[in-house]
Formats: sequence, structure tokens, C-alpha cells
Amino acid sequence: MRRLTDSDLEQMSVWLTQGIAKREIARRLNTDPKCVRYHESKLKPMRPILDGEVSIPLETTEEQPIEVIIKHLDDQHDRKQEYADDTLLTPVHFHDDAPIALSIIGDTHVDDPGSNRKLLTEHLELINDTPGMYACHIGDVGNSWGSKLRHLYAHQSTSARDTIRLVEHYIKLCRKWLFIVEGNHDRWADEYDPVRGFMPELSSRIYRTTCSLNFMFPNGAECGVFAKHHLKGHSMYNVVHGGAKSAMFGNRYNIIACGHIHTAGLNIIKCPDKRSGLDGGMHMHVLQVGTYKSLDKYAETGDFRDHNLTPCWTAVIDPHATSEAEFVTPLASPFKAAKLLGAMR
Repeated sequence: MRRLTDSDLEQMSVWLTQGIAKREIARRLNTDPKCVRYHESKLKPMRPILDGEVSIPLETTEEQPIEVIIKHLDDQHDRKQEYADDTLLTPVHFHDDAPIALSIIGDTHVDDPGSNRKLLTEHLELINDTPGMYACHIGDVGNSWGSKLRHLYAHQSTSARDTIRLVEHYIKLCRKWLFIVEGNHDRWADEYDPVRGFMPELSSRIYRTTCSLNFMFPNGAECGVFAKHHLKGHSMYNVVHGGAKSAMFGNRYNIIACGHIHTAGLNIIKCPDKRSGLDGGMHMHVLQVGTYKSLDKYAETGDFRDHNLTPCWTAVIDPHATSEAEFVTPLASPFKAAKLLGAMR
């Protein structure tokens, strides 16, 4: 420990004013923290006590200076804004302009005894084996009952730990995920995020609450894809009402996909802007995907009408199309879509 000079004391005063910790100042000056505290007490303003008979330095506070708090919040805002800008419309570059197929997989609930895991396995293996076919998940990979619904594990044979293992097994079973959307059941997983936990091991890194992507092909063709677990809006006349409302009043994408309500349907809406699309007016394909949970006690007791047309819509995209009618072709069967894609490629 060295003796402090007058210049050291001046520098210490500056650092203390800047809110630098005393231990850090001691390290910089190669001295003991007690020495820093001693000199700090001499630099501090004094206040009298006991009717002015005694003076003591003003107490320090554990709170950070307001300037430090503001800078920290501003840095957080800048990072959040940068992330929002980067994810506003993520470009996805395909290195070949051959037609592709996007299989949009609905609520799988892989740990539920009422889910059709055999059909899910067939679909995932088909995607793996079909060139140009890719998968995305619309959310609710497993039940993952949250804290308020933990009691529901009593009604299924799989435990919370089993859920994590099953989710990991079925996600890793497919090698061609383009993205995975977070569902409400995925957010309910308190102690472990079942998808994000092993996402770094997958070929895809995209796992978000909302996916907004722009498929780009070498020949200049572009296809906008918007995916969210649930798009708000209900109608007794149209099960795709939430997604259709989103298309009509905001989201201008070639493909708009959602799930959550375990019903399936399709709407094709023409964009009123004649400047969009290949031949005047983009066709927006709203795909409401169903669920692999084909046996649902909750739906039965709630008297919900079965409208689970398909748990997996597959959209065949042709980058060489010259009209909107030929650009995107949605099919309820991924097996038929694979045949069509093979013939087109």
C-alpha cells in the first residue's frame, strides 16, 4: 500500500463524485479501501449534531445516482429497440429458387394422452425426407401446466419432467424447422423453458412470440410469412375470423398462420392495394391450424364443435409463379403437398 499524493486525492475526489465504488478506487490507486474511506470522510460535507458541539460527515446511500439509473434504462431501451428493428421483418434467404413447401404444425401437446403422436411422427419424417419441405411450429408443443394448473398433471400419466423430455424428443425428431412460435402452454413452463432450452442444438435459431419473416429467392421472388400462436377475434360463422381480421386490418403477408383454438380453417383475402402482388392485389392466405390433440376432454365437456380439419396446413410456394393464384397453394394434407412439390421441383 503506497502513500497517497495530493494529485491522488484530487483524482479520488473526482471518482467519488462519479459514483465509482470505493473498492475500485482503492484498486486504481493501489491502496487499501480503508484509506479511501478515511480520505472520503475528510472530503465529505460535515453536518453538526448535539447543538453544534460535534460534526459528522453526511451519510452515504446504497442507492445508485439517478444519472446511473437513467443511463442503464436508456441502454436497455436501445437494446430493445435494436431487437425490435431486427425482428420487424427477418429476411430468410433460400439459395435455390426451386419451389418449397412450408408445413405449419399446430398445437401438438405431445405429453397429452389424447394427442396423436403417431400422425405427428409421420408428418415430421415426411418433412425430413422431402427435399424443399420445411416445418414450423405454431406453439403449445406440450401441456407444460403452469403453477395454477399443476393439479392437471394428476389427470395425465406423464410428469412435468416427462413433458420436457417428450418436447425435446419430438422437436429434435425434425431436422428442418424454419421457426417455432411460443404458445401459451410453452410460457406456462415455470422451472424450464422446454423449447428455448435446447434450441441452440437445432439448425434453426428462431423462437419468438411472433414471427415476421420475408422468404427471399435468388430470382427476386419474395414471400411474406407472419405467424403467431393466437390472433384475437371470434365469430360463429367463421373459425378463421381472428386471422382474417388481422389480414384485413393490418398484416399484409402472403401467409398468415395461427393456432391455439384447436380448430382449422382457411381464408384467402385479396389485398385492396393493387400495387401489391404479382398481378395486382396480393393474395393473403390465412391458415388456422388445428391440433394433434384429437381426444380432448375439455372440448367435450365444454360442448365445443369439432372443427379440427387438419393439424398441419402445408403451403406450397412457387417462386416462378406469374400470378397470385399460382404463387401459394395451401393444402390440408402434407402428403399430397409433398407429391405436388416433388412434381413441381
